Amino acid sequence: GLATPGLTGLVCLFGLYFPLRGRISFMECVIIGAIGLSLFYASFGIHFSLLHKTGDGDGFMPGWFRMTLQGSAFQKSAKKPPSFFFFRSVGYIVFEMIRASARIKNKHNWQSSWWSWPLDIRGILYYTDPDHSEGLIAKIYLLGNPIVYWFVLLFVFLFVMSLPLLLVVRKVRKFRERFRFSVDAVRSYVCVGLFLFSGWALNLLPYLDVSRPTFLYHYLPGLWYGVLLSVWLLDQLPNRKALRLSVAITLCVATCLVYVYFAPWVYDLHVSKARQKSMQWLSKWN
Repeated sequence: GLATPGLTGLVCLFGLYFPLRGRISFMECVIIGAIGLSLFYASFGIHFSLLHKTGDGDGFMPGWFRMTLQGSAFQKSAKKPPSFFFFRSVGYIVFEMIRASARIKNKHNWQSSWWSWPLDIRGILYYTDPDHSEGLIAKIYLLGNPIVYWFVLLFVFLFVMSLPLLLVVRKVRKFRERFRFSVDAVRSYVCVGLFLFSGWALNLLPYLDVSRPTFLYHYLPGLWYGVLLSVWLLDQLPNRKALRLSVAITLCVATCLVYVYFAPWVYDLHVSKARQKSMQWLSKWN
């Protein structure tokens, strides 16, 4: 979750191509950080205002927190909330979530490794509803759109491979004379592409050495950077005979058709077992 603010902060603080007017001042970075923290704490403020009664889910919270909840046994002995109660509660919840995540060691049937996410190898089955009278079955199954996931991985690969090729074109004279690229165009391509590729890679990096079970949805923050990188590469295509537009339309139509094809898994629609089987393109989509 820190990849995006961290990457953006470094780029803005050191003026690494973005923003175009150059590096922003340290005070501007402080203001941006303060706005981000304010939004972060505001979300917890809404959380505390809505969940002000005791229940089964407050067992992991300490007594000084539960004594502020309506109907709690701790409330009877409460005199007043402790100092800095709101910030203390937010800090406790955040660190408790980290500790709880670290305590998860048991294997999960639908877990998947970080390297499998861009390939869309393994989804997550949330719900099954068989209709025995009609011989139909409905599922809610989390799966990335194969067109989006596989083409994002393809474009990420193409961008990485294009960097040494650009270096060769620049260093070798005969290539440099044959392919006359604008310096500003190459700089823009590399800087924007590296920013988006870094966002994609940095969101995967924390999961390389994670022992707890991980799942396909952990890839979503990095996927957005991959989609933006894909669009950026498409925008570099020459627009001869509407090539750029044709490729974009083809990918959009294919994405929509695949989405409709897998709609039974999205909307819990009852379909035949044969239809369910036809959607199982990979062996681990089970």
